Amino acid sequence: MGGVSSAAYMDLIIRSAPRGLQGTVLMMSGGLLYIASRFGDVLGTFLYDEYGGFTICVIAITIVYTLILPVLLLVPKHLTAYADGEAPELEREEIAVE
Repeated sequence: MGGVSSAAYMDLIIRSAPRGLQGTVLMMSGGLLYIASRFGDVLGTFLYDEYGGFTICVIAITIVYTLILPVLLLVPKHLTAYADGEAPELEREEIAVE
């Protein structure tokens, strides 16, 4: 499930990027992923050592994954209104003029 959600996040990141800066935004998101991953390692080690092992880590990851769902409701509708590869009407008009 993590791989499917990661693909969806990447698509959302690309859709959110300003035109022409998609590569820059993807590189920034890659850097942020690395920082978050290392922070997660440190936090997981702390929870494992201080609060009784594996069970607390499973509870923490379940809470984090559950909190992702309400955050997705904050995504602007114009980013998810079109299928992959389909451009909004405004962008189609701009492309036709160029």
